[in-house]
Amino acid sequence: MPLAVEPVIHGFGGPAFGGLLAVWLKEQGIRSKAYLSKSGRRIGGVAFSRGALFHLITNRTYLGEIPHKDQSYPGAHPPIIDPELFAAAQSLMSENTRRHHSRPTRVSTMLLKGLIFDADGAAMCPAFGYGRGGQVYRYYVSSPLQQGGRRPAGDEAIRRVPAGAIEALVLGRLSGLAPKRLRRALDTGKGIEGLRRVEIHPNAVHLELFGQALFGLHADIAVETVNFNKRLEAGERAFVDQDDPQVVRVVLPARLKVRGGRSWMVGPSGMPALDEARTDRTLIAGLRNAHRLAGRLKADGASAKAPERAYDRQLCLLAFLAPDIQRAILEGRQPPGFNLESLIHGSIPLAWVDQRPAFGFPASNN
Repeated sequence: MPLAVEPVIHGFGGPAFGGLLAVWLKEQGIRSKAYLSKSGRRIGGVAFSRGALFHLITNRTYLGEIPHKDQSYPGAHPPIIDPELFAAAQSLMSENTRRHHSRPTRVSTMLLKGLIFDADGAAMCPAFGYGRGGQVYRYYVSSPLQQGGRRPAGDEAIRRVPAGAIEALVLGRLSGLAPKRLRRALDTGKGIEGLRRVEIHPNAVHLELFGQALFGLHADIAVETVNFNKRLEAGERAFVDQDDPQVVRVVLPARLKVRGGRSWMVGPSGMPALDEARTDRTLIAGLRNAHRLAGRLKADGASAKAPERAYDRQLCLLAFLAPDIQRAILEGRQPPGFNLESLIHGSIPLAWVDQRPAFGFPASNN
C-alpha cells in the first residue's frame, strides 16, 4: 500500500472511509486489475468499491500468509506490506467501526426512507450528523455523494436536505389532500400509504401518489385528477404520470431555506410552503405522548422513575411548554422550522418567558 494512502485509513470503518480512499484512488488513476476471462469477457479495470477496499486492507495474503477459513498460515511467498502498518490499520478499522456502530442511527425515524430521490433520479439515503453532547442531525443525502462522489461544477440540484424540513412539507400537504383513511395512517404513525415517490427539485417537490389510494379503487384517475387540481393551492398542480397512468404526480412549488441553524421549505414568494393554519400532525402526536408520559409519572407519585429511553425523557419536556405555545401547536400556528425533531434534539428552556423568543413565538400578553 502506498504510504500516501496511510492517513486515509484513519477514516476506515466510519461512514467517510469508502468515500475518502475511493476518491483518492480515482484521482490517482488507480483501478482494479483488468484481465480477459476464458470467454473473452473483459473483467476489472474499474474504480474500487468500499467492499473491494475492505477486502484489500484486511487481506493477510499481503503479509506472506495463506488465509483459510478463520485461520491464517505462513506461506511461501514474501510479504509486500509491513506487519506493523497492517496491524495499525486493523486497529484503526476496528475502533472506527465500533465507534460508528455504537451511535444510534435512528433509521426507523426516517419517514421517507426508500421513497425520496433527487432531481436526477438518484436515491437519497438516510444520513446522520452528530453534534456536541450526542445531538443527532438527520438528513437525506443523494447516494452518489454518500458513496464518495463530488458535485459537478455549477450543479444547482439539491443533494442534501434536512429530514425534518422535507418530512414536514410532505406530511403537511398529504394531511390536507389525502382522504380520511390515509390521514388516519399518518396520525397513527403506520406509514405514508399511497405515496410512491418524492423527488427534490431545485424549486419544487414532486409527490407521486397511487391514484387508486387517492381517489378509490374504481375511480377514473384521469377525471378525478382534473377535479383534484381544484383543491390545490396557488402554484400547485397535479397530472397523471405519462409513464404510469395509475400514478398522479403532484408538484409543490417549494425550495429549501436555511437560516440560523433551522431549515424549512419556502414557496416562490419566500413565505413558508406550509401556510400558517396547517397543523403538524407529527408534532401534535408528540405533544399528546408527552402529556401521557407526564401523566403516568404524576400518577406514580413518589415512586415515579424517569423513562428509561433518552427520547422519552426529552419528549416529556413538551408537556411543560408554555400553554400558549401548546395551543399554537394544536391550531397549526407554530413558526417555520419548529417541529418535533427540533424539540427532541434541541434544548427547551425551563421558563415560559424564555421559551417564546427561543422558538420564535410572539410574547404572551398574559
